[in-house]
Amino acid sequence: MADETGFASAHDWRKERGLTCMADHWHYGSSTPQPTRAKAEKDAINSWSSFTDFEYGSNWARWSKAGSKKMSCKNSPSGWECNVEARACR
Repeated sequence: MADETGFASAHDWRKERGLTCMADHWHYGSSTPQPTRAKAEKDAINSWSSFTDFEYGSNWARWSKAGSKKMSCKNSPSGWECNVEARACR
């Protein structure tokens, strides 16, 4: 079993898709400007995962398990930038 910080117990949880998820608490991540959309998406997801891992532990930090995932991206002269939000699940 991966590590946990204990801070997850500060939030309400609910069962969904066979996982335990934060009921109403979202985490956010954002990318720095990247040359491609794919790299910006990965950077934003890594940002989300890194903070979620720091706050709750790696059990909660898998984007693939997250609930209510949203991503928005835009291309500008400086490159692609993405923002993500999701509820942590384990």
